[in-house]
Amino acid sequence: MLSYFKFPKFFYSLGSLEFGWMFSYYGMKAILLLYMIYAVTQGGLGIEKSAAASIVAIYGSLTFMLGVIGSYVTDRILGPYYANLYGSIIVILGHVALGFLQGIAGLFIGLGLVLIGTGMSKGVKVIIGHAFEGKDNKRDAAFQIFYLIANIGSFISPLIVGWLGMSYNFHWGFTVAAIGMFIGFLIFVLTEKRHFNEKSFRPLDKIQSHELKDLIKNVALFLVFIFSVLLVMYLFNLLTVDNIILVTTIFISGILPISLFYSILSSKKITKKERSKVVIFIPLFLSSLIFWIMAEQIPIILTLFAQNNVNLLGMPLHWLQSFNPLFIIILMPFFVYLWEKLGDKNPSTPKKFFYGLLITGLAYIILSIPQLILGLSSNINVVWLIFTIFLIAIGEALISPLADSISYVLSPELYKARMMFLVGLTNASAQALNSQIVKFFNNDSHYFLILACLPILTAITLFYLLNKIENVMES
Repeated sequence: MLSYFKFPKFFYSLGSLEFGWMFSYYGMKAILLLYMIYAVTQGGLGIEKSAAASIVAIYGSLTFMLGVIGSYVTDRILGPYYANLYGSIIVILGHVALGFLQGIAGLFIGLGLVLIGTGMSKGVKVIIGHAFEGKDNKRDAAFQIFYLIANIGSFISPLIVGWLGMSYNFHWGFTVAAIGMFIGFLIFVLTEKRHFNEKSFRPLDKIQSHELKDLIKNVALFLVFIFSVLLVMYLFNLLTVDNIILVTTIFISGILPISLFYSILSSKKITKKERSKVVIFIPLFLSSLIFWIMAEQIPIILTLFAQNNVNLLGMPLHWLQSFNPLFIIILMPFFVYLWEKLGDKNPSTPKKFFYGLLITGLAYIILSIPQLILGLSSNINVVWLIFTIFLIAIGEALISPLADSISYVLSPELYKARMMFLVGLTNASAQALNSQIVKFFNNDSHYFLILACLPILTAITLFYLLNKIENVMES
């Protein structure tokens, strides 16, 4: 098993950068909802709960959605290394803004910078894919260990950032998030470039001068379209936060993924074999999307549920954000060891997706049991909630890191970053959909039972497609 942890220096440099990003992002997210709903006299912004929950969901969605711009910049303009370099600097500035700027203006300036920077810095996984081309087992292990390193950051940060934010001042918490990102960035910058694959420093499909005009025209048309939509909403008195979030949800979870898949599948730059691989990736994309709808309930709905319906036994509310990454840290070495031991008997990636979806559905069924037995007005023991998060973590370990690996395998040569961005888009689309789903939450178990149907039905559908997916992958 120790051999699975032996990687080149650059790998741990990239791990440090991802550690810093996860530390800053999930540390900030651990207190973001509470910062928004706490009264101004308590150091918060006094935003109404349902509005704050929708804003947090759509913000999380936009964080991953803007990767469409970053993936294009990575593939066609800067290359993975420099896209990560500049994106990380912008993320740091965003967290600094959250730490030092007050009020609603400070909130949106900080979140805006974090959004832009994160969109540019998602090419780090492409560098890993380049380094382990033709080494399937090593590449899978690399993505799993990379995921483990990242989750150490997301485990530690809610404890530190949450403690500072809740015990002293929210802005102190945001400042520490910036420091964590800076440390990861510093390690990345100080790693000598010779340790990286040469493909990491250049775009694989560099944009040509004649294409630049089309790009500028398309960007201009997109901005005109956005302005037109906002103008129409304003003229018909529809320009509200709820409606803007709804339109954003439709774009992120519907228009954007369909457009991306269409642009790749209709490209003349890919072969027939590459096209068939992209088609096979679609049901895996949808499976990952459904999983993230369930997993992203933790920082919003499960937090609100715990605040009102769970006996926390004296545990601080923000600690809940650390359980999921803690379980990932515990589970990931086990799964790495298990896949190594199974060898040729190792279940295929689509089968792991199937198991992950079933277990995630089971998690929400279990969470609904105490209230069904004791009544909706009863406070349940926190152990039920922790066990639910544990089962979701098993589902995540079976789906999330392997989604990165399989997207690299199935992606056309010239679309590596954009295909890997589609994996991130599953999270973005899920959080966008959650911005609408959370409105139906009413502190009762029926919400969780209905949610449980989503991954279970998806798993059943995937089961019937397994042979077809596996046959294409093997060919």
